[in-house]
Amino acid sequence: MRKVLLYLSFQFLFFVSFGQNGLLGKFKAYSYSHLSLFAGMSLAKQDISAEQYISRFNYKIAEIENNNFKPGYLLGARWDGQIYKKHDYAITFSINRLATGTAYNKTLMISPFIGEYSYYKAEDKMLNANLTALYKKLITISDTSKFKWYVVAGPSIDVRISNLSEDNLASDAYKRMFMSAKLGVEFNNRSYYTLFFHFKKGLHSITQSPIQTNLDGFELGMFVKASDLF
Repeated sequence: MRKVLLYLSFQFLFFVSFGQNGLLGKFKAYSYSHLSLFAGMSLAKQDISAEQYISRFNYKIAEIENNNFKPGYLLGARWDGQIYKKHDYAITFSINRLATGTAYNKTLMISPFIGEYSYYKAEDKMLNANLTALYKKLITISDTSKFKWYVVAGPSIDVRISNLSEDNLASDAYKRMFMSAKLGVEFNNRSYYTLFFHFKKGLHSITQSPIQTNLDGFELGMFVKASDLF
């Protein structure tokens, strides 16, 4: 399943960038295109099942669990365009400083002395490089000459560029690359700036078997055309 999703995502990115009338092809297909810079905040949480994992480390759940969405931040650039004068899209590249809450499911227990524990402790901070392709659909709920609302959706690929803790480095617990799906809304105010709110759903475990870790989160922020800043 992961290989199929990766293939479809790269095919979409390839078509947008290099296909007929693509980004690097015939620009006549575009009614507009522009580069923007953006910044925002992320909220993320990991849901972890590691009851079948065994290591020489052990941790009390009460000391390592934080079952909340924790804040991080993201900075990046975004290219917005239009294919065949009717299909709006965006491609973004960003650096994400990810902080996550952690929820441990199906934990181990030795009562009454130790209580709930796990052989695995999740990384709650990561630095990732992200590439996302979004399809944008204009919603005509207001005067679109002034304000524009979009629904956006598309695949997202994260590549971890930070190191792991010593515990997880020894077991190579985390995958280097993982995929997500994004769904969100964006509000453009008279082309001065655009606010965005995206939900990010992990499509597979970001850790190696037998540890199963689902990473979900939200992103909210603002982007501005680079031509308005420089």
